[in-house]
Amino acid sequence: MAKPFISVIIPVYNQESYLRQCIDSILSQTLENIEIITVNDGSTDTSVDVIAEYVKKDKRVMLIDQKNMGVASARNKGIEVASGQFVAFMDADDWYPENDILQIMYQTAIDKNVKIVGGSLARWVDGKVAYDHDFSEKINSDYMFVEDELMCYRGYQFDYGFTRFIYHLELLRINNIQFPLYQRFEDPPFFCQAMVCANDFYALKKIVYMYRVVRKQINLTDHMVSDIICGIIDLLELSKKHRLEKLHFIAFYRLNKDYLCNMISDRLHSGNRNLLVLLAKANNAVDTSLLLDAESKIYSETWKVMNDFSQSDIVLIKPLFLLKFQLKERQEQKSQKMEMEKQQLEEKVQTLQNSCCRAYDIRNFTKRLDHILSRGRQCLKDHGLFYTIKYIFQKVLKYIKVK
Repeated sequence: MAKPFISVIIPVYNQESYLRQCIDSILSQTLENIEIITVNDGSTDTSVDVIAEYVKKDKRVMLIDQKNMGVASARNKGIEVASGQFVAFMDADDWYPENDILQIMYQTAIDKNVKIVGGSLARWVDGKVAYDHDFSEKINSDYMFVEDELMCYRGYQFDYGFTRFIYHLELLRINNIQFPLYQRFEDPPFFCQAMVCANDFYALKKIVYMYRVVRKQINLTDHMVSDIICGIIDLLELSKKHRLEKLHFIAFYRLNKDYLCNMISDRLHSGNRNLLVLLAKANNAVDTSLLLDAESKIYSETWKVMNDFSQSDIVLIKPLFLLKFQLKERQEQKSQKMEMEKQQLEEKVQTLQNSCCRAYDIRNFTKRLDHILSRGRQCLKDHGLFYTIKYIFQKVLKYIKVK
């Protein structure tokens, strides 16, 4: 059998509902000299049975079975066993919208003598095709190409949508380009590293990939959130190394706007110190001058994120959230001090009870003391520790004198 022109790699995990449409869209391509590598990543539904049917019907379909190790591991396995001249990546719930897509991308790669070729992406949302990818700020407008042209990655500098492209297999293998073993955000580091190594690519305005938007609740674990930060750190370091100012800004933007404002900040406030360490590492990877150099390449709506930072603290990843985390620690320390002061005060009261010649009702005094301490907590918030201690002693002494 002749060497395949393209190896299409599909990681599969519990996609029985969409898998047939995905594989059918590949098998119906006019470019027939291809191989389809499906990597079952420990599916618990009937996905393996669906794939087995295709393996029996078409010798171009291959099944690799592995325990659940994540999509990055599955794609890396596909790269390892691929025999095609180029490789493409397809998610098991997506599909090629037309049957000439692989033919056009492969022929373009040969004719233009480039290592990477890709086109535009459309989304399938609630049974309809959507071509827009930004709802307010235009950070994701580069999912679409407006012309067929040879582009230098330095002039593109985007990080999403790696499935829109085919990659020369030897480019990946010689440069040891693989997906980092993250549970989330594993594809942008792969995509950007491949683009940097290729230097240029050919862009097609044609819609070459249909991305299915599935509305479902995703519960991210702490490990997943940590992997997101690690992936963004990879982009920050890669862009800093190669002086890619737009990519540097995009990575900075995604951390602050897409992730830090919700999922990361919530975990910081709940006391996840590992994330704080990763944010410090991200902070260290940010290049202030590189960020500022990106302004001319960023839409003004997107650049507004920089209004949250002064030039002196621009390298701090959302200092407000870190400040809140620190304030929580300080509040806990104040509460501990308050508890210690309460114990010391109770000891003083006990001493007064034993030594004082006056007779007073200790039971009523204890109730009164609880009331004083309760008021003292609010006083602590409003006026600070030293004023509060003074306030409590004055109230106690006043009560004793009255009695």
